[in-house]
Amino acid sequence: MEKTLGIILAGALALSASAAMARDLALIVTNTNYSRFPDVETDLASSNLSEALDAAGFEVLALANASANRMHDRFADRFGDLEVADRLVIVLVGHVVSDGVQSWVLGTDARRPNIFDVGAQGLAVSALMPILAGKPGDALLFVAPALGTGNIGPGLQAGFLPGEVAQGVSVIEGPESEILSLITDDILGAGLPVGLAVSGREGAVVGYGYLPVGRSFLPVSPEERAGAEAAAWEAAEAADDIGAYEGYLQLYPSGPNADTANARLSELRLTPEARAAAAETALGLNRDARREIQRNLSILGFDPRGIDGIFGNGTRAAIRAAQAEQGIEVTGFLTGNQIVWLQEAAATRSAELEEEARARQEEADRLDSAFWRETGRGETEDGLRTYLERYPDGLFSGLAQGRLDEIEAERQSSAAAADRAEWEAAEASDDVAGYERYLAIYPEGAFADEARTRVLALKGDNEEELRLEAARAEEARVAANPITRLLVERRLQQLGLEPGAVDGRFDDDTRKAIRNYQRARDLPATGYVSQATLVRMLAG
Repeated sequence: MEKTLGIILAGALALSASAAMARDLALIVTNTNYSRFPDVETDLASSNLSEALDAAGFEVLALANASANRMHDRFADRFGDLEVADRLVIVLVGHVVSDGVQSWVLGTDARRPNIFDVGAQGLAVSALMPILAGKPGDALLFVAPALGTGNIGPGLQAGFLPGEVAQGVSVIEGPESEILSLITDDILGAGLPVGLAVSGREGAVVGYGYLPVGRSFLPVSPEERAGAEAAAWEAAEAADDIGAYEGYLQLYPSGPNADTANARLSELRLTPEARAAAAETALGLNRDARREIQRNLSILGFDPRGIDGIFGNGTRAAIRAAQAEQGIEVTGFLTGNQIVWLQEAAATRSAELEEEARARQEEADRLDSAFWRETGRGETEDGLRTYLERYPDGLFSGLAQGRLDEIEAERQSSAAAADRAEWEAAEASDDVAGYERYLAIYPEGAFADEARTRVLALKGDNEEELRLEAARAEEARVAANPITRLLVERRLQQLGLEPGAVDGRFDDDTRKAIRNYQRARDLPATGYVSQATLVRMLAG
């Protein structure tokens, strides 16, 4: 696809008329500093987006960290300008929520909206649709929803709702950094048609509605048209693939090289890969069906690099690997029979994995119980600590911790006042220096063993904290949606792992249940939901 984009670089610029009298408007909203939601990381505040749009002839209106009222007022004040603009660019960055019918970009003062008051706490994306629909091909809406929106109110979910995109409207959704690069580099810099710019970033951004591929969003002068056809043809010949020649013909259907391009297309479309691609397209797979295929590939050990319903390079590579293992023609595209095989093979493998997990859990419980007996069934403090060091989430961990708490309470009541005061100071600081100071004063004190244990734990915490931080970040990507978190808790409850209340909130009981689920399935036992963990749960 990168080669295909290069083809259009010169040719796409030759499709629009002069813009000497154009009245172009850009409105950029970047809400990053929220009072009740996580802050949003953004490059827009320090980027050259405004300068790039200004250089392209747009009047730029920037709105940063705006409340709901401020957004409402700004759009209302400029309503007339939005309607009469020849070309219109709107960029919305911030926390985005929907109720299943429409979406809102939340103001920075949003508290905990619900389906009844969300309209007062955010800007309705649907309100922009009539204006955008009146400028098909000349109005672009970019939406960059924040990740990890957190606890949303009743009836709402995080994310933009593509279903509200009106006919003739061009909407592009994706991470803020990708949106920024697509605007400045592809649409403004290279002059690519919107549809080609979006397809060139497949897997990174998603386009909805009207995505033209035969005309640039920006106009060019007659002087800039000179040589564009020749440059486009030279690039098409260099790439020599179907997308390249189709791109050339979209720009120059009657160009001097059109016959040659059509002849080469006929040759390329006879390749096995082209036939396979056409056959897969004819299946009409929707996004849910594609997600299911990606889950099945993942269960079978072929990593599609994401369960998002978008067949990018990672999914195509996984399909090719599965085809190669089956000894069938390797094309990277699926037939109906291959999809059925994937479903059946994944179901079989999922059952096998669950059986392996059950057996592994039984063996883990057996070893757990044996070690409990070996350490004295909780009769001594050393035995309790030894047991918990090996099995912090074990069958007897609650009993062991409760007994240690009792011992601690007994020790607290019998320890000398000075000893106890020094220990409480060390606990308050909870750092290596504090505990070592206590040990220097009371090497045989009532809390000496606990102090030494804490020193060892703190000195080894750095590596563990880095591991857990990475696990937390991955969970924020794959399980931020409240519905997903409810599904996780229900699955853990079905398996008898006691995750606590099924409410979409991961508390200590939930984390313990997740760790035990991961251990039984030979997954990294972090207590946080990784993509591999989620795939296994959904497959089960």
